[in-house]
Amino acid sequence: MNKAAEYEVIHGRWAMLAIPGIVAQEQATGVPWYDTGALCTPESCLENYYFPGAIAPLAPEGSGLPSFWAVLAFEVIFMGLAEAYRGGLTAPPKGFPSPADVGVYPGGRFDPLKFSEKVDMEEMKIKELKHCRLAMGAFLGCLAQQAYTGVGPVANLSAHVSDPSHNFFGSQTAPWNM
Repeated sequence: MNKAAEYEVIHGRWAMLAIPGIVAQEQATGVPWYDTGALCTPESCLENYYFPGAIAPLAPEGSGLPSFWAVLAFEVIFMGLAEAYRGGLTAPPKGFPSPADVGVYPGGRFDPLKFSEKVDMEEMKIKELKHCRLAMGAFLGCLAQQAYTGVGPVANLSAHVSDPSHNFFGSQTAPWNM
């Protein structure tokens, strides 16, 4: 499998995680996904550590939970090492196969329940690639929707459900009424 095809599957998997995350985050907090980073800095979030409508607080000072900076450092170091290993920039650790031998599809160490033996893997690869492309298109739709309407997908859906003939594509009037 060439690198471009592997990257397409990896980006598609991230998109399949992003779409439910976008919807769940807006549903849980009421804040659109593109505004969450502007709510606070690490210092101000520790002072006032509840997001609007949030279910769980961030780690307050003295709580024993890891700080923002500790989590960030951990993610940068370990995710960076994992990506360097996957991308072939570093040698695999002793006892691990090379990334070229593993690939991006299940099997071997990543398949403890032997799911890859129970199904036609070629058919499942095609299905996953279709789902990946659909999710990447949905993410592009979320980007375009935010640029056009200025609100998130949950707010747009709520407005459309409340009055379908007048609220679609972010408009307040239907095109046939203009």
